[in-house]
Amino acid sequence: MLSIEYRDYTDVGFKTTFALVSDQTPALSEGFDSQQANVYADHPHTPAGAGVSLQTEKGSIKSLNGYVFGGKWPTGESEFRVLQLNYSLTNLKAETV
Repeated sequence: MLSIEYRDYTDVGFKTTFALVSDQTPALSEGFDSQQANVYADHPHTPAGAGVSLQTEKGSIKSLNGYVFGGKWPTGESEFRVLQLNYSLTNLKAETV
């Protein structure tokens, strides 16, 4: 299982790091030893758009970071709409470590 180790919001985004708290946490499949997936999104209050990046290390999710390309990080995060995903996360299969 993963837990949130640290989360910080700034005016332009957020940073979240995760900690592995169980040996039974499923690992990401091969090829995700040290990867990054980028998502581009829009929001009604961020005209220039936003990005979110997910980093993995040794088959585990390590951090999630979000940032706007201009202006301030908006309230109402549920209003984000994904525009583009630069790395396909849909074909992952979980494996127990």
